[in-house]
Amino acid sequence: MTGSAFEGHAGTKRVSRVEENTAADRLQLTPEQLARLTALPAAAGDTHEEAGLSMLER
Repeated sequence: MTGSAFEGHAGTKRVSRVEENTAADRLQLTPEQLARLTALPAAAGDTHEEAGLSMLER
């Protein structure tokens, strides 16, 4: 996302994982790459089964 701030994922336990997650801040996409990503269709289907949703308290 252009101009968005990225942060580490909540619940990350290891410093190495936080570093990986925040490395996206240094990622620079070309206009062509951005156009390809923008042109992708929306995700379809459920992302979690019922049991997984209950764990997320939703």
